Parts: sequence; structure tokens; C-alpha cells
Amino acid sequence: MVAPATLPLMPLPGCCQRPTHWNFGNSALCLFCTAVIARKSDRIAEQIGKAVKQGKRGRRRRKNSVRIKEPIGMLLDGVRALLFDVFGTVVDWRSGVAREAEPFLKRHGAGSAIPTAFADAWRRRYSPAMEEVRSGRRPFTRLDVLHRENLEAVLPEFGIDPASVPASELDELNLAWHRLEPWPDVVTGLARLKARYIIAPLSNGNIVLMLNMAKRSRIPWDAILGAEVVQAYKPAPEAYLRTADVLAMKPDEICLVAAHNGDLAAARACGLRTAFVQRPTEHGVAQTTDLHPDQAWDLVASDFIDLAERLQL
Repeated sequence: MVAPATLPLMPLPGCCQRPTHWNFGNSALCLFCTAVIARKSDRIAEQIGKAVKQGKRGRRRRKNSVRIKEPIGMLLDGVRALLFDVFGTVVDWRSGVAREAEPFLKRHGAGSAIPTAFADAWRRRYSPAMEEVRSGRRPFTRLDVLHRENLEAVLPEFGIDPASVPASELDELNLAWHRLEPWPDVVTGLARLKARYIIAPLSNGNIVLMLNMAKRSRIPWDAILGAEVVQAYKPAPEAYLRTADVLAMKPDEICLVAAHNGDLAAARACGLRTAFVQRPTEHGVAQTTDLHPDQAWDLVASDFIDLAERLQL
């Protein structure tokens, strides 16, 4: 596709810098997205024309009261692979970690501690630990190692001296992240989505963590992808673009499915398509973040089964 002569080509910030993935003027849309939107607009106009011919011209309806059903190709036009954020989107990390932490805390004199508070405290160290890698201050280090270091760092907050706990016991608790259980809709929904798309995790979790989790809960991935494969942690652009390269696909042939608006925004900036799935209790019943989509993502669904139904699978 050639950009209009009057609008100078400019590279899209954070994109792969390929000339075909440039945007023009001050537009926030790349040429790929512009072409897709043009196709969508043409198809919507055609559908409206058909509706008018069928005698619907004279009906007055409130704005957005009737939604014309979009064909499958318009929802994820050209997408070949669905890649999934895992912690929070596929699995309930908070309940799983709390469940395994409870007996550990009791054994070590912290029985009055709230297990979910322990899970939250451990998780709060997750992003800062990865930022050390993303910033270049530390070479790439797999998540199992970061989780283990974070565990030792968080124990004193609950009155436990990590030096007093056998290393084998700390190692075992660290494996709680390998044993997290999926949300109830996940396995059924993924089986339906797998009928048309390549499905794989795009997680910051390391390979063996993803494998153990999948084997235990029968999560039907086609492949294990993510940070350890591409040596980059989300939301760094390399995490998304190198994954597309591993799959020998263009970024817009991939859709990221996630329950986190920030993850989707980073993926969209790299040219991926996006699907928001709601997980309103990831952080407990008092959750205040990621309750709703904060952009017009390509798809929004209540869970994986709803996502499959919206794609007519």
C-alpha cells in the first residue's frame, strides 16, 4: 500500500521500523492498520446498505441500540495466532500462591498473617525485579530465579528469617507458581480457539514454569513462547516483536489476549492485534485496576468461552 503523496512517511514509535509498517503524518495508525480499517469500513457500509434495502431505513433507534453482526474476518482479519498473557489472564495466581503459602506461614510462626496479603507482597516485587533486566542493569534472568530471590526478600516482612528456613523448603514454595490453576473457562475456551488459531503463551514466565503449569491443568498450548524464548520481558517491544519473528509472522498476524490494558497497549504499539478479557477478581474482590477496557481493543470478552463465541467457534 502506498501512502498519500501529500503525507510524509514516518516510522511508528516502538515498531519494527520496516518501511511497510510506517505511519503517515500525525496519524497514530500504521499502514497495516489503515488498510484493515478501510476494509472494515467498506464491509460495514455494505451491510448497512443491505439493511436499508430490507426495509430498515425508517426505523429510528437510539445510538448503539442495534449492533450489526461482524463477519469473522472483520473481528480478527488476517490473524493466524492467538498469544496469551498468563498470570492473571489464564491462571489465578493470587489464590494459588495464597493456598500454598498458608501452611508455610503457619509452620514458621506467621500463622496470623493473611495468605493473600503474602501473595500480594510477593507479587509486588515481580515488576521491579524484571525492570532490572529490562533496563540492562542485569543480564536476562529467568523468572524462577527472580521469584526465588523475591521470596527471600519478602519473608522478613512477615517476621520470617529466610536463613532459618531450609533451602529445599523455599524451593518448594517457589514452585507454587508452577502449580497455579486456570480460571474455570480457560481449558474449554482454549480448546475451541485452537480449532482455528495457533495458541501459545506470551508470558514473562519461563519455559519449564509454563510447561509444568500446562501439564498439570491440561492447558492445550501448541507451543511455549514468552520471555525466556526471546530473552526479553514484557512490556519491552522486543518481547512482542521477537516472538512474531520466532513464529515467522508479521505482528498484525498475531493477537495478544490479556486481562491487562498496559500489556495490550504495548502489544498494539508493536503492531499486534488485541483482545481484552475481563478478570475482575485477579487481585481479589476489591480490585480497582483493569476492570474495563481503556482503549478500543479489537475484541472485548468476559472470558475465554465468550471470546470463542464472538469468533463463532
